[in-house]
Amino acid sequence: MQVTETERCMRFAAHSSEHGRLLPIDLSGLPMPALRIFTVNAGPSRIRGGHGPLRGSQLLILVEGMVRVALRETEAGPVQCHHLTEPGAAVRLNAGEVAWQYYRDRSCLLVIADTPYDPQNYVEANTPLSPADREALTAP
Repeated sequence: MQVTETERCMRFAAHSSEHGRLLPIDLSGLPMPALRIFTVNAGPSRIRGGHGPLRGSQLLILVEGMVRVALRETEAGPVQCHHLTEPGAAVRLNAGEVAWQYYRDRSCLLVIADTPYDPQNYVEANTPLSPADREALTAP
């Protein structure tokens, strides 16, 4: 089951027990069709990203650890930071937006995309994160 918090953020209910954790995701309940699924992981204190989908959207779902996501809607626009701290927390990346992810611990994201993989369907950030935005993304 999922609970929509805003158009941008969602939370999928994780079920934990002494045996481990289950994170079910009902694809029929997504705000977009699911045409591709992949994972992204990184070690502690790593920044990945700096790109986003040119067309379509992606839903970034925290599976393990903690990830901060910085989104920029336009090249000159402000950066919005989203803190994914619990498994099942998710943020949506829309067409033309660029995202950076800071992996605080050994962390993993599951990404659901509404387009098939095409390396030509990615836009790179022309402007890197400002020092203030980088500091906000990596702050303890």
